[in-house]
Amino acid sequence: MQWMSRHRRALAVAIAALVALAFAPAAVAAKGASKRNLTVMSRNLYLGADIIKLASAPDLPTEQANAKALHDTVLATNFPARAKEIADEIKRTKPDVIGLQEVARYFRGADGVHDGVNNATTPLFDWLQILQGELRARGLNYRVVSRQDELDVEVPSDDGYDIRLVLGNAVLVKAGRKARVKVISDRNGIFTNQLTVPLPDQQVVLKRGYAGFVGSVGGRRFLFLDPHAEAYSGDIAGAQLQEMLDTVASNRKLPTILAGDFNSDPAQAGADAKAYNAAIGAGFVNTGKRVSTCCQDERLDNAQSKLTQWIDHVLVRPKMRVLRWQVIGNKVGDKVDGLWPSDHAGLVVKLRLR
Repeated sequence: MQWMSRHRRALAVAIAALVALAFAPAAVAAKGASKRNLTVMSRNLYLGADIIKLASAPDLPTEQANAKALHDTVLATNFPARAKEIADEIKRTKPDVIGLQEVARYFRGADGVHDGVNNATTPLFDWLQILQGELRARGLNYRVVSRQDELDVEVPSDDGYDIRLVLGNAVLVKAGRKARVKVISDRNGIFTNQLTVPLPDQQVVLKRGYAGFVGSVGGRRFLFLDPHAEAYSGDIAGAQLQEMLDTVASNRKLPTILAGDFNSDPAQAGADAKAYNAAIGAGFVNTGKRVSTCCQDERLDNAQSKLTQWIDHVLVRPKMRVLRWQVIGNKVGDKVDGLWPSDHAGLVVKLRLR
C-alpha cells in the first residue's frame, strides 16, 4: 500500500509537469504580447474661455472690454483647481502616452502699453507647468516629448495692459521606473490651412497643428499624433487632417495612432464631418463607439453635463486589439469646486500593437 501511495504521487508529479510544459508556450506568448500593450489618453485641457468672442468687437474699446471679460472668465474657470482632477484622472487610468490639446500659456504686458506686437512676457499662467506640478505631487513622472505652439495672439485689455495667449499641443510619455515606451523621434507641425479672424486692430490667424512622436513598445515601432483641427470651419478642419494624412501620417506600413480633438463629428452634416471622414478614408478605424465628448458651458459651471458632440477620437491604422476603452471627465462626480475638469471629456484607450 505504501508503494502504491508513492507510485501515485510520482505519477501525479509527472502529469503536473507535462501539463506545465504543454501550457508554457501559451503563457510565454501571452506575456510577450502584453509587452506590446499601450495605453493612450487624449485630453483637451480647455484654454479657459471662448476667445472667438473677440471677433465680435466692432471697435477697439469693445475689443478691450471683451479681452477683460475673457480674462475674467479664464480666472473663473480656474485651471489650477481643474488640473488637480485631470492629474487624478491620469493617476487612475495610468496612460503610457498623453496627447494634450489647448495647452495654454498666458502673459501680461507692461501697464498701459499696446504696441500691436506680441511681446508680453510677464507670466500669468502656464497650463503645462501647473499640470506637471500636480502630477509630481502624486508621485507621477511624465516627460514632455513633443510640443507645438500654434496660436499666438496679444490684445489690449481694460485691465490696463496687453494680454497674450500662446496655445498649442503637447505629448507626455510616462518616464522613470515604470516607463515602457521608447521615444525615437519628435513629430510636430503647424497646418498650412488656417482660419483668419479680423479684429479691430489686427488680423489673427487661428493657427492649428499637432504634436507627436515615433516610438516603440515591446519591440513594436509606432507613430503617435495629437492633432487639434479648426473648430470654426469644417472645410478647414478637413483640409488640415488631409494635410497631416498626406505628410507625417502617410506611411501605411507604420502602425499609427491619432488621438486628439478633430472638431469633427461623423453624425454632423456636410463639412463638419470632413476631418473625421478624411481619417477614415485613409484607412483609420475608431477604437470606440459613439460617445459625447463636447462641450460644457464656457464657464464650466453648468449643473448637468451638456456634452452632445463626438469630436474627440482615438483612431488607429491598422486595426488594433482594444483591451480597454473609457471616457473620463463626463460625470457630475468628476467636477472640482463646482467646475467640470474641461469643456471636453477625455478618452483613454488600452491597445495591443501587432
